[in-house]
Amino acid sequence: MIVGGRWVQSDSPVDLPDRLVASDSIRLTVYELTIELHVSSPASPLDPESGVMRILRTDGSSLVRYINRPHRPGFILDGPGADGDYRIEYRANADDINSDGTTVVEFEIYDLAGKRYTTTHTFKTP
Repeated sequence: MIVGGRWVQSDSPVDLPDRLVASDSIRLTVYELTIELHVSSPASPLDPESGVMRILRTDGSSLVRYINRPHRPGFILDGPGADGDYRIEYRANADDINSDGTTVVEFEIYDLAGKRYTTTHTFKTP
């Protein structure tokens, strides 16, 4: 223990030394799911604020995500690229997706002219 700012140690003849009684090991596998979706070259630029991502769970519930903002986690909309396509990316947390099997993701967004674009993708989840 520390007494007066200094470690104080007292060896006792009755103290038994520590000894190893068992050991084990563990293998930990960590998965990260990045959801990537594409919207092919729309007629007009996309309106980022109109985008909605729905992550469907096997228990019947769904998780809704909007474009990423400082006060809320969400997807990132990147584009248009050289080919005119847009890329949507969302880094899912473990509790966002189904723990095994597959996870279905639906994405909907409008362009500035009011045309709706939708895509659905099924991701394999560990």
